[in-house]
Amino acid sequence: MVFIDNLGLMLFTLPLTSVLIAYTTIQAYIEYRKRGYEGIKRSLDDSIIPAAVLALVIMALSLWGEFTWTLPGGYNILFYDVYILLGITVFFLHYCSLHGQEVYRLLEYSLSSRG
Repeated sequence: MVFIDNLGLMLFTLPLTSVLIAYTTIQAYIEYRKRGYEGIKRSLDDSIIPAAVLALVIMALSLWGEFTWTLPGGYNILFYDVYILLGITVFFLHYCSLHGQEVYRLLEYSLSSRG
């Protein structure tokens, strides 16, 4: 069986996620200055589809890496465990935005799920 290294794609999606979040934040600030809170909602609505697609790609890559990691031990903690958390966070951030929930609900869900 051939091992396919997707590290290049992973390293490409990390700055792409940062750029998308920075662009959305800057756009939300500019729209807030023009239209108030309705501008923030509009700018978040514009970024829902790209962020959801990017989050799904991140989660697919990280789940595939978790299941096919070839090295023994816990070396995948450096790569795939944190990478899947990024995908889940970006996905639910924009899921809350899509359904009109406040983003602090995401924080409540994450804190209530602790053991």
